[in-house]
Amino acid sequence: MLVALATATAPAAVAGELAAKFKVGDTAPDFTLESIEGRQVRLSDITRNKVVLLAFWSLRCEACLLEVPFIEQIHQDYVGRGVAVISVGTDGLDKATTKIM
Repeated sequence: MLVALATATAPAAVAGELAAKFKVGDTAPDFTLESIEGRQVRLSDITRNKVVLLAFWSLRCEACLLEVPFIEQIHQDYVGRGVAVISVGTDGLDKATTKIM
């Protein structure tokens, strides 16, 4: 399952505070966002009994854009095998622009 979500951009200070709260191996807090198709998507509804790749990216982040094809390849390689790939665009872009990614 590949889910693409779009969010509003968080200020850098908030992003830094959040990064300090979490470490590798922590469970992601549950959240609900709108998919690029316009439906409400809740993280916990997708991740039950699955390994999850949760990727946050921005169009302003060159490294993020370079990793998009690899994230898509992981999705293609593991679709239907208990892996959920969730891609969250943090630019607050309109759905038409985000769908290109």
